[in-house]
Amino acid sequence: MGRLVLAVIAGYVLMIGLVIGGDIVLEGTADFSFANLLLAFPYGFAGGWLAAKIAVDREINAGLITGIVAAAMGVVSYELNPGRQPLWYWTALTASLTAGAVYGSFRKFLSVRKSAPRKKKKAK
Repeated sequence: MGRLVLAVIAGYVLMIGLVIGGDIVLEGTADFSFANLLLAFPYGFAGGWLAAKIAVDREINAGLITGIVAAAMGVVSYELNPGRQPLWYWTALTASLTAGAVYGSFRKFLSVRKSAPRKKKKAK
């Protein structure tokens, strides 16, 4: 359980670090909001992948919980900054981060399962 919590925290912190870093680099560009929307999925993917990497044998759970945390924090962020961006923008950004986290953990799960040793079938 502790490893799963650590994985979710690490994945979410990576996601937020990438978002903040991207905001710093892209600030002042003409299509800042559009760039944020484009990069939200890869940021979420990286966070979900890291969470799955840390949460050995619980990869999918780590991604789902990381996605739930991202969605909850998206709602909190919108409530703290009402009217700053349209609702559709916050919804799309949150959905993209969440989907990226779940997909990133799923891809890590598939790579772990693919590289796992195969069990021999018993001969009848």
